[in-house]
Amino acid sequence: MLDEDGHIRDLPASEWRKFEWDSVVKFMHNYPVYVLPTTEFLDVLDDLTADYEKTIEIGAGTGSIGRLLGIKMTDSHLPFRYALCTASCPATTGQLVASHPT
Repeated sequence: MLDEDGHIRDLPASEWRKFEWDSVVKFMHNYPVYVLPTTEFLDVLDDLTADYEKTIEIGAGTGSIGRLLGIKMTDSHLPFRYALCTASCPATTGQLVASHPT
């Protein structure tokens, strides 16, 4: 799931489907990842993006999509500003918590 530098890899959806779903959910929670950058998804974004010089990924998180497409990224990293972002962190910051499907 990660490359040699510890970054999430762009894999075809068919490759992601080879993993046990529970493993994918744990990976998404631990990394943290909210969108799996499948090659198909990245191809669609590439087709929709007219000018990468003027494109910014807002809320980039770990930056996997921006890094894989070579576009500028920004993120406040709000959850990481608090010590280890325990279960009380989202309530403290008002951040919504993603609930990954099981």
